[in-house]
Amino acid sequence: MAMAEADPFAMMKALGHSDLQMTMQYVSLGKNHIREQVEKLNEIQIPIPSIGSGGKQVA
Repeated sequence: MAMAEADPFAMMKALGHSDLQMTMQYVSLGKNHIREQVEKLNEIQIPIPSIGSGGKQVA
């Protein structure tokens, strides 16, 4: 649920947590996962096609 950006208060109720602080620990796990995935993407080198004169892409 946290990965799907569900409302933390609704998550708290659905999971049976008595306080929002416990639920927010799970939400922060989702944020860490996202950060790790972005860092992995930064390591991938994707070739960017060059653009020649006149604005046309050169293959």
